[in-house]
Amino acid sequence: MIRLPLLLTAFLAAATLLLFGTACGGGAEEDALIITAIPDGDEDDMRAAFGALAKHLEEALGMPVRYEHVQDYRASVTALANDQAQLAWFGAVTT
Repeated sequence: MIRLPLLLTAFLAAATLLLFGTACGGGAEEDALIITAIPDGDEDDMRAAFGALAKHLEEALGMPVRYEHVQDYRASVTALANDQAQLAWFGAVTT
């Protein structure tokens, strides 16, 4: 079983690589990094947990980071596909 610190480290590494790639790609600057996650728990708990992650990323990266809650897995995928989110947590086990 993967422990939470390892998952958080992987998530942060992915965010860093995403930001590095965006900065090097010469694309348009976005106002904020938007993160989302599949809803696998209580909405209020998820907003609190991912809100804290967004705050940590914002401080570490020096740019605005915002968590956007979605209603289901499909909405997370759609948000990524439509560039409404740049990073998504799909959980440890996605079927």
